Formats: sequence, structure tokens, C-alpha cells
Amino acid sequence: MKHFLLFLFGISVFYPLFPQSDTRATGTIAADFRQTNEERLKLNIFPVPFRDGNFTITSDKEISALRITNVIGQEVYKSTFGIPVNEIKVSVPNAGRGIYIIIIVFSDNTKAVRRISSEGNSS
Repeated sequence: MKHFLLFLFGISVFYPLFPQSDTRATGTIAADFRQTNEERLKLNIFPVPFRDGNFTITSDKEISALRITNVIGQEVYKSTFGIPVNEIKVSVPNAGRGIYIIIIVFSDNTKAVRRISSEGNSS
């Protein structure tokens, strides 16, 4: 019993003296920075899921370009705005049921990527 108590005492005294290594994964600081910037961005896409190929994108940052692809990479919509806008009403009449990737380019050349699903056409 004395040896066990002495062992616990030795660990509690000497353990804090050993240097601790950083256990975070490489690139975590950049990921944390990116996440905080994306949290500050107010970007709304509605309705979700969209129907009949129509939905709206609003943002607090000015949008200069928009590209929509399906999950296999085929481009289904592309638009560039000469004057950046904060709200876009998108119409993709041939959007079938599925998941689409939206790439939004802002006027400061930053990008946001979002997924959105479509219920297809109601007819």
C-alpha cells in the first residue's frame, strides 16, 4: 500500500514537468479560421428542397457569379453578374430530382459551396 501511494504521489508531482505535445491535426488552425469566416457569412438558400427548378439565394456579401452542377459534375446553370447582387432568383427548368452543388463567387473573389436538393417538377 505504501508503494502504491508513493507511486501516485510521484506521478502527481512529476507528470506536469514533462512537456506536452500538440495533439491537434495539421491544418486545424486554417480549418478553424475558415469555419469562423463561414459562420460570419449570412447565406440563405430557400426553399429547401426546391421544386420546379426555382429557388432564391440571399447573402450579406455581394455575389458576382453563380454556378450549379449536379453530383456527377455536369453544369446545369451558370451566371455572371456585371454588377454584384445580394439576392438571386434562380430558375433551372430542367432540374430533375436529386442533389445539386452550388458554387457562389463573391465580389471579393471568395467562394462558398453549398448542397441543395430538388424534388423535381410537380407536374
